Amino acid sequence: MPSLNQSRKVLKVVIPGIEGGEAEVYDNLIVGDLEQLQEKTSKERIVFILKCLLKAWNLDEPVSEENIKKLDSEQYMAILKVTKFWQDAQKTVEEKQEEAFEKKTN
Repeated sequence: MPSLNQSRKVLKVVIPGIEGGEAEVYDNLIVGDLEQLQEKTSKERIVFILKCLLKAWNLDEPVSEENIKKLDSEQYMAILKVTKFWQDAQKTVEEKQEEAFEKKTN
């Protein structure tokens, strides 16, 4: 029987700057995550998004907000950029930029 727990794709990504460091990330957020995301400040969202997307990593430290905050920006972005969540967000930004450009030129 199909299950909702099988609906998210899991991706593997190398964590740059950590020899042998790899993470498994979900491809997208679930509705419950999006609901909670709306309640967060923009600073809190940075960590919250990655915490929701990270399934596991092979580091000695567990996946936690405290340890996510120890990642540098290159590591954070390497993990985030492989997800559909990031790609969809980028498309939205590009579409808004195109709309703004069209309004200026018309």
